[in-house]
Amino acid sequence: MFNKQNKLLAGLIAVLVFGSLGSFYKLGQAVSYQSLGWTRPVSDVDWAEDVKKEQLNFKLDSELQEMKLSHEDKLPKIKTLYDKAILYPDVIRYEYMESGMKEPDLTNEVNTTIKQYVRKYEKLQQSIERINKEIDLRARGKVNRTNDILSTKPADLKTLLEINKLKKGL
Repeated sequence: MFNKQNKLLAGLIAVLVFGSLGSFYKLGQAVSYQSLGWTRPVSDVDWAEDVKKEQLNFKLDSELQEMKLSHEDKLPKIKTLYDKAILYPDVIRYEYMESGMKEPDLTNEVNTTIKQYVRKYEKLQQSIERINKEIDLRARGKVNRTNDILSTKPADLKTLLEINKLKKGL
């Protein structure tokens, strides 16, 4: 009896603790990027350097557009997992319990899953922001990536043709 009461109490505490995480996050709130340790750049100069971390400075405009669409297509699914982790962590716990997982592995797995969902969402959002910013910087003439792009080896015939067009424009 005592063991069953301890398990119930531990489960209740876990639900309260994990459930309280949801109170720190509001739907529609800007992403904090805390799990990535990334602070959004402010100036165009800082952005121009930041986007290089994903090597966006080597991408053709068409490649940036394709990446943007691909990432945005993934966003709803990843956002659903993120919301589940932040707003309903007890659902994750329940799913693991239903699969037969027991303590202490249960709590460890729930915590790991929550961290993974948050990180995955923040990383995808960060990439989309960086792609959008690279597109914006180019459109406003704040950066010229021609030399970076010309220094890359084309991965396919389409890219080769686009790079050749770029060379002819010089």
